[in-house]
Amino acid sequence: MLTHARRLAMLASLCASSAFAQFELITTQTISGEATDFSKLEGTGPEGLPNNLLGSFGSGIDYDPATKTYVSVCDRGPFDGASDFHCRVQIFRIATNLRSKEELQVKLIKTVLLTAADGTPFRGSLNRPEPKLPAPDGSETKIPQRYDPESIRVAQAGPAGKGTWWIADEYGPWIDQFDETGKHLRRLQLPPRYGIATPAATYQEEMPPANTAGRQANRGFESLAISPDGTRLFVITQSPLIQDNSLDDRNRRKGLNMRLLEVTLPAAWETDQKSAEKPAFKEYLYQLDDARDGVNEIYAFGNTDLLVLERDGKGGFESKRRGLFRVSVAGDSPLNKNQQPTDISSIEALPRDEVPDGVIPLTKLSVLNFMDEKWQLVNDQMPEKIEGITLGPEIDGRRVLIVTSDNDLQPAQPTRFWLFLWNPAKSELPALPKVDPAEEHPAPAEPDAVPAADPTKEQPPAAPTQPAADPLIHPAPTDTPKH
Repeated sequence: MLTHARRLAMLASLCASSAFAQFELITTQTISGEATDFSKLEGTGPEGLPNNLLGSFGSGIDYDPATKTYVSVCDRGPFDGASDFHCRVQIFRIATNLRSKEELQVKLIKTVLLTAADGTPFRGSLNRPEPKLPAPDGSETKIPQRYDPESIRVAQAGPAGKGTWWIADEYGPWIDQFDETGKHLRRLQLPPRYGIATPAATYQEEMPPANTAGRQANRGFESLAISPDGTRLFVITQSPLIQDNSLDDRNRRKGLNMRLLEVTLPAAWETDQKSAEKPAFKEYLYQLDDARDGVNEIYAFGNTDLLVLERDGKGGFESKRRGLFRVSVAGDSPLNKNQQPTDISSIEALPRDEVPDGVIPLTKLSVLNFMDEKWQLVNDQMPEKIEGITLGPEIDGRRVLIVTSDNDLQPAQPTRFWLFLWNPAKSELPALPKVDPAEEHPAPAEPDAVPAADPTKEQPPAAPTQPAADPLIHPAPTDTPKH
């Protein structure tokens, strides 16, 4: 077996010799944790937080070139699943003048509530593990109401269904498809190794000995990628699976070996989204740099190449490791040196940190280190949860990269946006609209930038119902309780 220390040495050598990463940090922006959304939800939840609080949307974000908007997903809500939060998607326009590097303009334009096929809301509460909602396929099967959406991707082509949203959930974990009104369309039946036998309402009740296989508690799917041609989805858990020797006898995280799941969607879905054909699966070995870290997002910038966001669980000056890696599942990628990464789906249990004999793991190339002093991002305000990444349009031969943080719906904690420009090889990128850098990015189209949806969910209202000091977003009332 190849030891982890040897692999790290090989990785360091590869990073030192690579000129792949060419980034420029253009600007940063924060959105107040006291802002409200367009959900029209009234009243308050735990500790008096408004039910229409705008937060946690930095968990996942994706650029939709068809509408020139950014679609983001809120996670399960405040207080780690203690809230009966109505899960939702937020849609933004993001603009800045890249030549003058003016302040990043982040404008909320719409809120969409996520619902089951019968219109029942998906809720973030841990206390709803029992199957009660109708499955989207119309069968008698029931699915749980609790939902923890962590990543979102907008399909642009192919079997994935152009214009639909794919969302990764942490509770199941699940991969789901929704339409632009927030209605549940499909839940993929994934390999059973990812689920747990005994879902529960607390972290401790979901860990060993209650469960001896499946995702760790609160460490399910935080990441999702979709190939530009819409034929494949990629997903990975935040931490190694329990059965992959990931924990010690005190349930402390010790494992490094992760499974990157590739989902090939049936070709028949391109013309018939209700086709009963099933996806095909492969798994690849991805190794964490440190067992205390996790994978919080992945992004497909080609049909076989991914960006991987890996980070520690600390904030402020305590944060030590966070950045983007590049991996490829293609054997002919320069990264893999004509060696096809091994499909490990036949391996029931992985070793804790070594590469099994005969297995070729994914090669990791560090392309962007957020801890690098040149970015000046490391300070007492460095958020713990850097979780969202997406590529935007191409500008002057470079691609916009948006990075977002998850504020856990805490009013005292803002959501952060970082805007980079990236200059990878053009041949490795899908075609996207080009934007004149003298214009705002992206140049919004009016009034049809967002597809029409259910009138009951159409936002924003004609006039804000609350005072708005910030022209871009609606702040919460001045007496909003602090958390």
